[in-house]
Amino acid sequence: MLRVTMVGPTDRQCGVGIYTALLRDALAPFARVPEVIEPAAYRAAQPAGDLVHVQHEYHLFGGVAPWKCRARRLYCAVKEPMVLTAHEFVEAKGRSAAWRAAIGLTNRMHFGYSGARAILVHTRSDRDRMIASGLPEDRLHVVRHGIQPAPPLPRREEARARLSVEGRFVVAVFGYLSARKGHLVAIDAVSQLPEDTLLLIAGGRHPADATGHAEAVERAAAAAGARVRVTGVLTDAAYLDALAACDVAAAPFLECSASSSLSLAVSCGRAVVASDIPVNREFDEVCPGALALFAAGDAGQLAETLMAVRADRTKLEALEAGSRRYAERHGFDRMAAQTAAVYRSVLGEA
Repeated sequence: MLRVTMVGPTDRQCGVGIYTALLRDALAPFARVPEVIEPAAYRAAQPAGDLVHVQHEYHLFGGVAPWKCRARRLYCAVKEPMVLTAHEFVEAKGRSAAWRAAIGLTNRMHFGYSGARAILVHTRSDRDRMIASGLPEDRLHVVRHGIQPAPPLPRREEARARLSVEGRFVVAVFGYLSARKGHLVAIDAVSQLPEDTLLLIAGGRHPADATGHAEAVERAAAAAGARVRVTGVLTDAAYLDALAACDVAAAPFLECSASSSLSLAVSCGRAVVASDIPVNREFDEVCPGALALFAAGDAGQLAETLMAVRADRTKLEALEAGSRRYAERHGFDRMAAQTAAVYRSVLGEA
């Protein structure tokens, strides 16, 4: 059987870490993946295999500044054929000419390495944007982000009691705090809703974040008063309580390629209200009616969408059914089979 060295984060609080662990397990029918190796530990480990699969996100390799890029250190140490999964892609557009030049250089350093035989992305939009940036079309493959099996949730009433949210309409945004997730938009939106609405920001600052966004969220939450609660990083049990207790999972993302935290909410059959960025539009195209979409960055429209879902139990239940339908069709087993097909193609076995 094909032996694959998986390189990625092992932190199970990290979305990419969760994804990597789930993919490793799902690949069992197709390949042997002995362990997940942290990027910084690859040289010392010197693993042997047929192929190396690197889970890539900028912060795992120094961030988006080209002078901080550590990706090439890993790439040059890899002797076997290499596959990358790009969990994020920043376009070289907007801002100043210097900034655009820096991002263009960063992307060439991270993704332009000739030893990367294939690059997997989660959406058609990311593939199109990477092609437009100059990356070879034949190396880019769309493998949609899988939905993990639903964990057993606690009883809703008990979870709501533990979180002290009885009698509240709970809107939850899950995962680490980052500017691209649109927390400030969500806080603004919930401030326009009835006082018994609660925005539960179920997450905390990412250990690698130095942007100050987490502090901005905390200040905005404090100003919003009792309508907003920031939990900080949660234990697994507390995270499941939040999933069980919420009425709506919100994804007010300003930009995103995929989200493990949103995928978990979908797996649990939560109703999802999401911004109309490309990844969410594609999600809804694949499974019509699975999301209630609003204009990205528009707090007023998010408030209207949440109010419409709250006021119509039929609409809420239809969104819950849409999540379950999407989860049934797009599991990690399907994603693993597509990933294994790319492996075979890279190795000339297809």
